[in-house]
Amino acid sequence: METSALIEGLIILEKYRHEPNGCNTAADHDIIYVYATDKPVKTEDINRLIELGWEQEFSGSEFTAKDYNPEESWQCYP
Repeated sequence: METSALIEGLIILEKYRHEPNGCNTAADHDIIYVYATDKPVKTEDINRLIELGWEQEFSGSEFTAKDYNPEESWQCYP
């Protein structure tokens, strides 16, 4: 993942937070996590996040907008 895709994803997710201080994040080995947003993410933004390389943990082979769960965190492999 390019740095610009990481940054754009964070900016998108920031729009869905009530807190103006930014997204809560974490990292574990080679994965960056952004905690679940306060408001559900719009479908067009979900699709853009997927294009950028972001996803949520799921049990399928490829994450799609149909797999989106507003209660789950987002993750990427930078």
